[in-house]
Amino acid sequence: MRKFLYMALIALAGICLVGCKKDQKDFYLSDLQGLWQNDQTTTWYMRFTADQGDIAGCYWGREWGDLGDDVTEDDLFDPETYHGNGWFQYKLEKNGDFTYINMMDNKGADVPKSFKMITLTSSKMTFQNDLKEKKNFTKQ
Repeated sequence: MRKFLYMALIALAGICLVGCKKDQKDFYLSDLQGLWQNDQTTTWYMRFTADQGDIAGCYWGREWGDLGDDVTEDDLFDPETYHGNGWFQYKLEKNGDFTYINMMDNKGADVPKSFKMITLTSSKMTFQNDLKEKKNFTKQ
């Protein structure tokens, strides 16, 4: 009887552990990489590339539009400002921790920001900052 109770307890603990693991989401770079359009401001775009960044573990990306600049993606390839304003480096952890490092033309005032990925599929993305402000995007 004691063996049976012990085995039942172990089985119950195993079921609980397996049940908890189902709630965990994994996030993948392959879903993130590509062109995204902001759902709230449809003239704001972000492109996440597979190009290795200058910072270990990071990749290059760029954003443009609705920032009062009337900038297009092609404008970001000007040799004088390449990897400056409008560019960012990013890192996505499998658990959804998302680091975004805003690059600047003055090369030295890079601004890192931390976010938490809430949803990331091949067509939808939602992430939020520490203040729980969410940004929603649709893949183009």
